Amino acid sequence: MERTPVLFKNGIIRLVACIGCPPFHIIYLNILDVHIYIIPMSETIECEKLCNENQEYRYDIVEMREKIFQLEDQIKKNEKIIWNNCDHVWEYDITSGQYERNRYYCKKCKLWRNSYMYN
Repeated sequence: MERTPVLFKNGIIRLVACIGCPPFHIIYLNILDVHIYIIPMSETIECEKLCNENQEYRYDIVEMREKIFQLEDQIKKNEKIIWNNCDHVWEYDITSGQYERNRYYCKKCKLWRNSYMYN
């Protein structure tokens, strides 16, 4: 969007724009150059709408993050209960690396053979 300048001449403000232009808001004032730049009102309304929409999206993101944290905590609690109650049948994980700490997992509950992860 090209900005339309408003020029000062002899204390009178002259609008340099075409006839039939939509209403506008003054957005920028540069005192040194004595120019005021304007943007059509329809675009500023759209900008305000988009800003409000972005704020709502941010609120939604925060709510979803909180929900994710709650679900992760619930998973940890469930894993503790499963770890203590499952009759584990351990199986070697052939995809585990040579230096990995956890090489065995339970066939039934799919938890790793490391009690420190679930206590």
